[in-house]
Amino acid sequence: MLKKILKWTLIVIAAIVILLAFSGWFLVNNSEKQLAKVYEVEPTPIFIPDDSASIAHGRVWAMVLCAHCHGTNLAGTHFFNEPTFGVVDSPNLTSGEGGIGGQYTDIDWIRAIKHGVKKSGQAAFVMPSADFNKLGDEDLGELIAYLKSIPPVDNQMQTVPDLTNLSKILISVGAFGDVFPAEVIDHQAPSFIPPQQGPSAEYGSYLVDVFGCRTCHGPKLNGGKDPDPTAPFAPNLTPGGNLANWSNEQFTNTMRTGMTPEGKALDLNYMPWTGLASMPDDDLTAVYLFLKSQPNLE
Repeated sequence: MLKKILKWTLIVIAAIVILLAFSGWFLVNNSEKQLAKVYEVEPTPIFIPDDSASIAHGRVWAMVLCAHCHGTNLAGTHFFNEPTFGVVDSPNLTSGEGGIGGQYTDIDWIRAIKHGVKKSGQAAFVMPSADFNKLGDEDLGELIAYLKSIPPVDNQMQTVPDLTNLSKILISVGAFGDVFPAEVIDHQAPSFIPPQQGPSAEYGSYLVDVFGCRTCHGPKLNGGKDPDPTAPFAPNLTPGGNLANWSNEQFTNTMRTGMTPEGKALDLNYMPWTGLASMPDDDLTAVYLFLKSQPNLE
């Protein structure tokens, strides 16, 4: 009887091991297919200006949306490097050696920024294009105008993520969120028409959505966590948090200095305040007014 129980125990254990191995192989293979998948996306052309004022405004967008991942010179960074999960580089956006700037046409830039699809047709990995997709055409045009104007920097970055099998499994089960935004974007949707720029809660709502604040601070902005497993819990941005006690001047100063009125330093690894610091006062006021208009949530 003991031999029979031991036999069946070993059979069950073997079956579980085989099942786990097959599941792991399936999940790894699924992630690899997503990385290699080619998307057929033909964006609608937009006007790309070339005047100095538009390029200057485009620089503000670039510092807010691009610099945190691609570096202040936009020549690429080692965006993520963790032995357990792998290495992910952000590409060099300039026209220097190793950069994509000299290869990308206007349509390529639109496709990458707004649709999360690279020139090769493959998905841009962890590119927050689902947020950038909300950019109005004029703002997107100014951003692209600036990207086309930046000086070349030679910097060869890794073009394909070097992920461990554990990462690939976690990606397949959705543990890192939507790392392939090209999968969730409605590529046929018409361009979003933003409200008029100015110090209003309505314009602040537009900025908060494009900046992707809800990714870290939660859908209702009352606190949340970025899908990055190393990220800390992000604070409540509604009047239910410390913002209730902040003036517009204090909020603006926090975005300019990275230091809250309570004396807490913002962690630049997760809160890209240096990019936000380049925003005009009226834009920061718009964000403040929108946040203050939200329900008092805890």
